Amino acid sequence: MTNLRVGLYDLIVKGPTTLSEPSQRFMFGPTQGRGILAGWKLSQLLVVFGSALLALVLLNNFMPPANFFGCITVLSCGILSATVTINSRKPIDWIPVVFRWLLSKYSDRKEVRHFFDKLPVPSFLKSLIRHRYFPTSNFQDGHFPSGEPVMISGKRDLFGCKLLSGPFGAGVLYQPKSSIYICVIRLRGQSFALLSPSERDLKVQSYATLLSSIARSSSNLFRIQWIDRSYPEDGQDLANISMNDSIDHPQALNSYAELIKQMPQKITSHETVLALSIKETRSIRNTKSPKSRQEMCFSLLLDEATLVVKALERQGFPTDGILNFSAVSNLLARSYAQSPKGSIGWELSESFPWPMKTSSEWDHLRTDATFHSTYWISRWPLIPVGSDFLAPLVLGQGVRKTLSVVLEPIPLGHAVREVERAHTASLADERLRSKAGYLISAKSKRETSDVIQRENELAEGHLSYRFSGFVTVTAESKEQLEQEKGVIKHLGAKAFLELRELYGEQEQGFNATLPLCRGLS
Repeated sequence: MTNLRVGLYDLIVKGPTTLSEPSQRFMFGPTQGRGILAGWKLSQLLVVFGSALLALVLLNNFMPPANFFGCITVLSCGILSATVTINSRKPIDWIPVVFRWLLSKYSDRKEVRHFFDKLPVPSFLKSLIRHRYFPTSNFQDGHFPSGEPVMISGKRDLFGCKLLSGPFGAGVLYQPKSSIYICVIRLRGQSFALLSPSERDLKVQSYATLLSSIARSSSNLFRIQWIDRSYPEDGQDLANISMNDSIDHPQALNSYAELIKQMPQKITSHETVLALSIKETRSIRNTKSPKSRQEMCFSLLLDEATLVVKALERQGFPTDGILNFSAVSNLLARSYAQSPKGSIGWELSESFPWPMKTSSEWDHLRTDATFHSTYWISRWPLIPVGSDFLAPLVLGQGVRKTLSVVLEPIPLGHAVREVERAHTASLADERLRSKAGYLISAKSKRETSDVIQRENELAEGHLSYRFSGFVTVTAESKEQLEQEKGVIKHLGAKAFLELRELYGEQEQGFNATLPLCRGLS
């Protein structure tokens, strides 16, 4: 899955730039996708080189005219697969996506297992592949009640983590393969959209200060992720006001009741959380006892989370603190529950807050009785936008959706080396294009200017992040999902975002909207 690398200086470090409008504006850098030679990636060069080599073999080993037509066919296929774009991707980029999806969808089928067992593969290699791609299932049926084949939850990337109880009852998500520990903080709403432009800009500046403190060299945080989950409801909670609490203010109660009556039948509730993750350090890994390693990671994670909670409170962002074990379990379960505020449908173990069965399709993911479709934010606004540019997407009515942004601070030394390589590659590409007689596009010029700006900012000591955003739509049926997907695309366009549906990668996409700090390679 492609990463979005942008210069975040204008957004979270340098702050807004005042234009002629009364509100302040922010600029996002373009997506950095420069190749190794004239904008071409290594895979494209290998495909073209391989097709040319195969064409030479055909030309020298077959008689005309078969060798001529074979040579033209091979060269054409190679060049087209490296240059033609299908749904924002080259054909050679679709090959691993399709392969992984087919493997994920059919690896549990008995006929596939039987075919694999007959392959002439060494036993040790066969056992390794079987353990990785053909995990055994504790369920005997492997079908939904409707008879559709399913993938049992708990395998590979979708649920490759455990929910543990940390010190003081804190809920900690542990990913054994990557040795990552995660805790979750719930944020309280503040009606950001109702603030004046200057007040919104101050809030963004406060958030920028928080991110700058997290990216400091002494911080042990690996990644942070903020998630906004919204779902429609009938407003019954707003109407259920205790009469005892308002008996001294009957006029206020009557006014509130009138306001409730004037509300639309469906309103949207929001839930915002912040996930923090750390990785086992080398000193912790050298500890002999696994229990001691886990306790050290728990202590380190909760210390960092406590500092973040205090920083949030200082910057004017009220929180409910670090979520306990039960709250994290409930948060995960409600991400796939048919009713976000209702029951899951069966007695759910808090230590296993995952769906019982899932089925990954090409354009959606089914978890028990709900259907999900995930989009990757492939392009952020390329024009100056206000601090509330996400309001159309976040505040969109009538759609159950989850917006997730995962951020990873880049160490200063690594960021400097990265931007220097990008600057060198940019200059080399421009010279190569000029010698070949090609014009330099406006997009290339903007990417070059952005690289130069980032280099100057890093030289001044400013910090940098890489981040990626995802949007998941959830519905109770396929038909409803198709309708709400159209609504999400419209809301994304109003927010100046380009949303790309993750065909063949719905598992990973849904995974990225859970509080697991995933979505960046």
